[in-house]
Amino acid sequence: DLSGLSTTNNTYETVNHDGVYIATADDAGKKLFLVFAGQAGEGGDTNGFARFDNLIVEVNTSSAVSLNITDIQYAPETSEVTLTWPKTNSPSYRIKYSTDLIDWSNELDDEVLSDSDEKPEDPSKITVTFSLFEGIKNQKYLFFRVEE
Repeated sequence: DLSGLSTTNNTYETVNHDGVYIATADDAGKKLFLVFAGQAGEGGDTNGFARFDNLIVEVNTSSAVSLNITDIQYAPETSEVTLTWPKTNSPSYRIKYSTDLIDWSNELDDEVLSDSDEKPEDPSKITVTFSLFEGIKNQKYLFFRVEE
């Protein structure tokens, strides 16, 4: 029961491995409390929690254009994923993947060229389809990111 925890608008946010809370423009100026459920002592009691105040969240601003993936299409019958992201002046892109949002050392493709774009009629975006190989196509969770 988390009823004792609240932000100024009497709500709280939770995060678990299955999903991550993503702030939107509507969240500007709101306080965010992170609640961590865990075992407290012996007997498996999971009523313990921790509260962080003055948490600092930093944003990586190394790229002038955000390379957020704007569209993902997955075709399970062919084990292919199609990714779309904003096109920049970069001659190539690196596509990385993670199964846990922590380890991003794995590459799906280390050199996606701009001419690989499957929809060149849209000069603002690049769309490319990738085949998922044996080691990752059956993963329960698979996350992607684009780097210049």
